[in-house]
Amino acid sequence: MLMSLMATELANEAKDVGVRQSAGLVLKNCLSSKVGSVEARSGLARVAAWACVRASVRACVRACVRASELGTARPARWAMEPEPEPRALPWQDDAKQEALAAQWLAFDAAGKAQIKNAVFGCLGSSQRGARDVAAQVVSAAATIELPRGEWLDVIQVRV
Repeated sequence: MLMSLMATELANEAKDVGVRQSAGLVLKNCLSSKVGSVEARSGLARVAAWACVRASVRACVRACVRASELGTARPARWAMEPEPEPRALPWQDDAKQEALAAQWLAFDAAGKAQIKNAVFGCLGSSQRGARDVAAQVVSAAATIELPRGEWLDVIQVRV
């Protein structure tokens, strides 16, 4: 029910672009556990800022290592740290994603078709914000369905 209502709001050209974007983000968040909401973006900005700081420090350390290789002395405290082990991003939750996927797959075929048609119609919107969020919704739905052998005509529909 919620997803159908949000798809209808997203596809409604008479609505303000902010309303359409919000509806699209709610719809996308019903399909994906990745961060995409306005509230989550501030947290994402903090994570991105921290990553930039870490990248700057690493760049500084690498420059010091290069300088030491050229014979320029560098402080011992700037010794190169080993790269951390890759891990899942903190805003991704595999268990939640599986629950959302199961919820979407359990949705009736007619309801999914109505949502997909509304979202595909929005991809041609004159409002860029609505188009962008509609593309995120298509991506989230395709991420669930394509690995399971469903919605194989998604590419043919768009081409």
